Amino acid sequence: MDKVTIIAIASIITAGLTTSLGCIGPALAEGRAVATALSSLAQQPDASSTITRTLFVGL
Repeated sequence: MDKVTIIAIASIITAGLTTSLGCIGPALAEGRAVATALSSLAQQPDASSTITRTLFVGL
């Protein structure tokens, strides 16, 4: 393999890794926000409109 091929392979692998690592944080944060909202809805069903509106604006 020549140098151009090695650089192309390295750049493709690096792009895939950085994209996957960059998506993990926001996905975990959105999951935590939804879990907290569902917990709040279970504890305070009267405040459901406020909680759901705040959740949708936040996401």
